[in-house]
Amino acid sequence: MTAGLTRPRAPTSLSIGDLARATGVKATTIRWYEAEGLLPPPARTEGGHRVYGAAHRDRLGFIRHARELGFPMPAIRDLLDLAAHPDRGCEAVHAVTTAQVAAIDAKLRQLTALRAELARMAEVCTGGVAGSCRILETLADHTHGHCADPAHGDPARGTGRAGKCHAATRRTASLTTAGWVRPSAVEGSSMINPSQITEHMEIVGSCGNHVGTVDHLDGDRIKLTKDDSADGQHHYLDLSAVAEVKNGKVVTSMNHKQALAQLH
Repeated sequence: MTAGLTRPRAPTSLSIGDLARATGVKATTIRWYEAEGLLPPPARTEGGHRVYGAAHRDRLGFIRHARELGFPMPAIRDLLDLAAHPDRGCEAVHAVTTAQVAAIDAKLRQLTALRAELARMAEVCTGGVAGSCRILETLADHTHGHCADPAHGDPARGTGRAGKCHAATRRTASLTTAGWVRPSAVEGSSMINPSQITEHMEIVGSCGNHVGTVDHLDGDRIKLTKDDSADGQHHYLDLSAVAEVKNGKVVTSMNHKQALAQLH
């Protein structure tokens, strides 16, 4: 600091507007903190206006910083009480802080699950019309029947794993020696049993458009009925193209045009 100059002191008497500008906290929020007992009552002028001091400014800064770190109001109340008693042990402060870390970790897991769910939904539909859109179908299913993860949509069962709405969509599959088909893109995804595929089942693309009708299974292929072909011949779809069997329909891992191109 230059000789002969002194640092300007912050005013010790602040109106609510001054306090709001000094701390970045809105006047309405300051009044709410007062009503909740988080800020001590300020002095009043003869005209009834609030007059705050440096202690109010410092305490409000403490509250704002704690809020920025995500602490809930009950925890902030506890921290303020602990700060007012410097002779107490720090164990309680540590406990409040570690609880907040755990809450943030849980929120991160939830956000990761939500992002994965939305990403899968976004990959489901690449064409078609809204009336047959699987994204809209999924959103309309409030029972989460489209979700392979039973915990999705049920906070009581946790959110550690990402929801798997239409998890098999856009995945290739391989036939195992046990005769089951597993979508291979995600380890641990559900198995598809070919015995679920029966005569007269409708085959649809990932957006719900009609591809064909099952005549019967022929090894690792689905034989379609002649009614679904323009040339009056049977066509085949490899089981590896099946994403799931749901609601009495065989759902392919491709959209309508892609699925038709796979017929042979």
